[in-house]
Amino acid sequence: MLLIFFQTLDNGQIKNFSDQAYVNDVDFNFTDTYIALKYRLKTGIFTFDPGLTLHSYNTNNNQYGDYFESKISDVRPDFRLNLQFKKTESLRLTYRETTQFTDVNNLAKAYVFNSYNSLFQGEPELETSKVINYNLNYRSINQFTFTNVFAGANYSKRSNSIQSRTTLVGVNQVRKPVNSSFPRESYSLYGRIDKRTKNLKGEIGVNYNFSEFNNIVNNQISKTENLGQNYTISLATNFRDKPNVEVGYRYNINKYNNSVSSVENIFYRETPYVRVDAYFGKGFVFNSEYSYNYYKNQDEVLNNFRFWDADLSFEKEGSKWEYSIGVTNILNDQSINRDSATNLSSQTRMYLIQPRYILFKLKYDLTAFGGGKKSDNKKSDTGSLPRGNRGGGKLK
Repeated sequence: MLLIFFQTLDNGQIKNFSDQAYVNDVDFNFTDTYIALKYRLKTGIFTFDPGLTLHSYNTNNNQYGDYFESKISDVRPDFRLNLQFKKTESLRLTYRETTQFTDVNNLAKAYVFNSYNSLFQGEPELETSKVINYNLNYRSINQFTFTNVFAGANYSKRSNSIQSRTTLVGVNQVRKPVNSSFPRESYSLYGRIDKRTKNLKGEIGVNYNFSEFNNIVNNQISKTENLGQNYTISLATNFRDKPNVEVGYRYNINKYNNSVSSVENIFYRETPYVRVDAYFGKGFVFNSEYSYNYYKNQDEVLNNFRFWDADLSFEKEGSKWEYSIGVTNILNDQSINRDSATNLSSQTRMYLIQPRYILFKLKYDLTAFGGGKKSDNKKSDTGSLPRGNRGGGKLK
């Protein structure tokens, strides 16, 4: 990897940074030789899947004659337990240990300009991290009541993880990766229930994510905590011979805490939406989706933006040609907001989005070259749902 930087001055002169402190030239090699042992034991509703993997790693990098090499061997266990209550109901627990290596970008020791006031310098002697992951998943699919339940939890811990050491000088900063003695932990929970009747489908879903990590800012420990909450509810029609409509509501909360800034930022997003899917005439399919986003923090409304897309396609029965026209950003909204957190602070940013545009599409089915006929493929489809992104019913 060779990176060379230059700067264009006000008088038009180009200044090249040819010093080794600003030019990265890295020869990086990585090998992993391993052998894995797996075993399965099944008794009653229980299935045990323990395993061991023996790794022998060799990694090295050479930068301007300075050679750095690391050789390590380790044994990483993994385990899976599956409880099969019924054919369509199960509970699964998995445990896994892995060794994580960094990429060459963190090893390159010359400075990199990330922005006009931010420098990054790699560390060629970074060590590996140990990652432990626990995962629990539940699944229930009831084909008699048409009710499905999905739930899960995940925990991850990284030891000797790579974090950042940041030095602030006014508005400028220099960041360098280091192996941290503080673990990096994350937790997540999710759940979803959906039920279908003859003409309706309903769904409720929740998702929680929490992460905690530490960095060093001006030789002081900086602790960052991020909490994300997502809630979704929707109701949709389930017709086979009429247009289908789905209405829903999404509510997102992102909460950020940082010990350096001593500021807690909370961002809220409310998103009602509607989708329409219809098959009409002899080969026409219409799809459209509209959503309204109400975005704010704990003090004020920051932005309101909308998405509205629509697509109309036509395919004559038995034909291999499909014609369609789609319009994106029909209302021609200008911007959206996204929030995030770094080792120094949390922030929200406004992004300009592409203005309204129209796309004409022409598609030809090549299945005939595979030896099959399109009409045969249609007959083999389960049911006789018309074309469409969401299986919309026919509009008479």
